[in-house]
Amino acid sequence: PGLPALLEHLTNLQIAEHGNVQPDGTAISVTTGSQDALAKAFDALLEPGDTLMVEAPTYSGSLAYLQPIGCGLQGVECDEHGMVPDDLRRQLEEWDVQAQGKRPQVIYTIPTGSNPT
Repeated sequence: PGLPALLEHLTNLQIAEHGNVQPDGTAISVTTGSQDALAKAFDALLEPGDTLMVEAPTYSGSLAYLQPIGCGLQGVECDEHGMVPDDLRRQLEEWDVQAQGKRPQVIYTIPTGSNPT
């Protein structure tokens, strides 16, 4: 779906700017900005009552969308390199389904200085 000429132009632009980073079988998604892209991704990946693993601290714009939809947020420690894998691993290994609900299936991380673009 979409406008073939626009998709071709955007694909060529991405290749020119970033190299061919599109994995086979994926498509370009056009949004009106980072908030719109986040909302679409969260809607596709999360169910009501899910818990999302997020950087601590995380981008406040994402919280504005996630809190009203009832998504639980579980902060993961960060350092100068991003999420601390040991903290993420520990939290997931110690996850108590009885007390905390369904184990998280999605991680939201921002590799560019906690500022989505």
